[in-house]
Amino acid sequence: MGNFAEIRKQVKARSKEQVTEHLGRCIGVNVLFALPLILILIIWMFIVFAPLLRLSFMGAAPSPAQVSGALVNLYGSYFLLIALMFFVAGPLTYGMQKFYIGLSRGEEPGVSILFRPFTSLRSYWTGVKMSACLALRGWLWMLAPTVIYTVVLVAATISEAMRQSQMYGRGYGFDTTGGSGAGAVMLVATILFIIAVLILSVKVGTYMAGYALVHEDERRGVWAATREGSRAFKGNLFQLFVFYLSFIGWYLLFFALYIVCALLNAMGGSLLISALSVIALLCICLVLGTFIGAYTTTSFYGLYQAIAPAMPRGPVDVFGVPIENAAPAAAPQPAPLPTPEPAPAPEPVAGPEPAPAPEDQSGADGGDAPTPEA
Repeated sequence: MGNFAEIRKQVKARSKEQVTEHLGRCIGVNVLFALPLILILIIWMFIVFAPLLRLSFMGAAPSPAQVSGALVNLYGSYFLLIALMFFVAGPLTYGMQKFYIGLSRGEEPGVSILFRPFTSLRSYWTGVKMSACLALRGWLWMLAPTVIYTVVLVAATISEAMRQSQMYGRGYGFDTTGGSGAGAVMLVATILFIIAVLILSVKVGTYMAGYALVHEDERRGVWAATREGSRAFKGNLFQLFVFYLSFIGWYLLFFALYIVCALLNAMGGSLLISALSVIALLCICLVLGTFIGAYTTTSFYGLYQAIAPAMPRGPVDVFGVPIENAAPAAAPQPAPLPTPEPAPAPEPVAGPEPAPAPEDQSGADGGDAPTPEA
């Protein structure tokens, strides 16, 4: 797409305007999204460590066996926690994507849209299936490079261990300066793995466009929706990578401010400085972090609608934004029904011919008929 860069700039400018105007709603959606998950985590931790907390309240120190039992319960119920989080976070994620999709179209979605998937069994199940589908697609794409990278690392480690064992067996001792070959192999493999992960992450990210399709029609299958949404970016993966890379300045700013506040808190010059640094950290995470996440997500959906404008919505411009004051398209008129031809009139049935009238014996002038001569 020749004008991809220009479209990217216009989409980002509009998304920034929308997010800035509705930043309070974005913060509210993110807070409400995190609260149920944090609550589940707190309840889970309380249940697991309840025996230890009971002993602490009683002033008794827990024994090592009790601590070990609590850790065993912690790891034993880990998968149960993951499943519970999955069935709660899936619909919440779907609701959040609905919010950002509406925001990217110039709408003003309310914060309550976050919990809309919980009001319908179809919507709830769609959110769960979308999360499972995206996780499975990401796992499938990352499986091959992860296996190859692991095999290379294991092979290099075994090769280096065998070399060290041979040198030690010959009486040379362990070589602490060697192993440059195995180290070089590991370094190259790590660099290639990081590059592969970055490229595949861009590809996996295209499947997020499936949310826009199921948002329009929840009867659509999630696997087909993610495939169709990803197809819109076919041939534009590099441009999409540049699109994500264009947000790096915001992320660098976020991490820089976060590190500065964390260092001020760690230095602990005074209670006031520590309190201010903690407040600053919360503000950075809540305000700047929310802005960056909302800005990136809204821009992604705006970009998708720009390169795939044929969406089942009303009249929209090239960026997928509804055109205001647009005349509605004329509804197609049904074809006129064919007029049935009138049935031909039945031919009259000939009736019986009238009996011939008796000959008139009178003259033409109505006088008496002449009598024959004698």
